[in-house]
Amino acid sequence: MSSRRSIALSLLVLCAVTASFTTSCNVAHCEDLRDELSVAKQKWQACATDADCTIVGGNTKDCTGIFSCNTAVARVHREEAERRIASLPEETVDCVACKGPSCVSGTIPLCDQVTKSCIIVTQIIEPPPDDQPDAGSSDVGSMSDGGTL
Repeated sequence: MSSRRSIALSLLVLCAVTASFTTSCNVAHCEDLRDELSVAKQKWQACATDADCTIVGGNTKDCTGIFSCNTAVARVHREEAERRIASLPEETVDCVACKGPSCVSGTIPLCDQVTKSCIIVTQIIEPPPDDQPDAGSSDVGSMSDGGTL
């Protein structure tokens, strides 16, 4: 009979621990940390040209989800970003049940000229040149009598 009580007590403790993990993502510390990391990410991603950007490794143990994937940042902030991202597992220990986003599989860092932010892309597709003449047009004009302009 005490064996059943012991098993029941163990299951009750396991359920309580599991419940605490599933609700721990909503603690104020985690939300404040997400806000802080989002601001840092915006700062680190600011760029003017593609040459400004590089990729830093994400940390799959960052439970806030902000830096769980690789991220493109400005080169001037690379070291600061790498150090902070490396320390995130210790800072997010009370958020262990959070899920991170799906990561982009790209390997090319670019500066998005609209947002002026470093981004990661999978490939660059060059638009066709605008200065190509249409297939139906000709650079040589003609006159109705067969002469050339």
